[in-house]
Amino acid sequence: MKRPQLIVVFTAIVLVLLLALFGRTAHKPVHSADDGHEHNAQPNNAQGMVSDISFDTLLAISKQSLTPTY
Repeated sequence: MKRPQLIVVFTAIVLVLLLALFGRTAHKPVHSADDGHEHNAQPNNAQGMVSDISFDTLLAISKQSLTPTY
């Protein structure tokens, strides 16, 4: 390898190592039980949004919208 290529490869390796060692400068915040909101509760407006639907139903609905040109 030529000297400029070695310099580029070495620099890239050093930069990747520096990013791996010093990349994260702040930790994720830890939530406590009394942080002001409930983690497991669903919002009131989302109560009826979850429904049980099977793959066969989704496939039938999708086939209805297809035309023979596809």
